[in-house]
Amino acid sequence: INAEYMGAIQWINVPPILTITNHTSAESYRAERRQDLHLDDCMRYFSSQEKLDGDNQWMCPRCKQKRPAFKEVKLWRAPQHLIVQLKRFHFNGLRSSKLSVPVQCPTEGWDIGPWLSQNTTESTLYDLYAVANHMGDVNGGHYTACCKVGSEWVMYNDKMVSPLGQAPTTAIASGSAYVLFYKRRDATETAPSPSDTSDPKIQEIIPTATASL
Repeated sequence: INAEYMGAIQWINVPPILTITNHTSAESYRAERRQDLHLDDCMRYFSSQEKLDGDNQWMCPRCKQKRPAFKEVKLWRAPQHLIVQLKRFHFNGLRSSKLSVPVQCPTEGWDIGPWLSQNTTESTLYDLYAVANHMGDVNGGHYTACCKVGSEWVMYNDKMVSPLGQAPTTAIASGSAYVLFYKRRDATETAPSPSDTSDPKIQEIIPTATASL
């Protein structure tokens, strides 16, 4: 800009481009700044009551009027497989950032009973069998996976496969953990193990993969 015109531009009644209000759970966590976050804490924040008022009031189906209310999210039932996506990306207007706070994720016997909306005769205990990791920021990054094969955990990073042992707590509870895959302990639905090559579908894949190598 030519120095002659600097300071001559004025913005008059320009509305904000975008206004985002954070959920109370995000504000509560930001106030605490906890570094020992557990998956139970995430569920507690996720299911905490949210007040709906102002422009965000609830439309009453009876009186057809907007009313202040409280919203609470609960799990309706205990599924055979439960996929948990951690909030790793924060957007506030035109600003964005990656949230890399480590989350302690139970590998065995995680109980979701406190967050069910009704009693159930099914088990509420879940065992972790896979984790998708994201390294990078909001503009890009790289994905890896930690998967349980038998009783051992394995890290898959493109063509590299690295053993992690039986209890890779440090690898799973890192700030890169993004999506968690849990299976209900009494689930009847089964999937073929990566080490089980007797499945016909796997037998079809193996010759192709061997030829490509």
